[in-house]
Amino acid sequence: MKFPRKDGKGDIKFSWKDGGLLPERLEELLPDEPLGDSAGGYIFYGTKGKLMGNYDLPPHYFGMQRT
Repeated sequence: MKFPRKDGKGDIKFSWKDGGLLPERLEELLPDEPLGDSAGGYIFYGTKGKLMGNYDLPPHYFGMQRT
């Protein structure tokens, strides 16, 4: 789904997965970091980075390379 931005600079793309379907694993995740949990989760992609989290914990910001 796409929604027009209020500032007229393009669209905002919105999608979701359900029924056990998962998005691609973020390359920024460390090997032992989970992608969501059994309760689900979310990923927001932006021009300055990504926010990922689940509904029980605060989001993680992936905006710069990790060391």
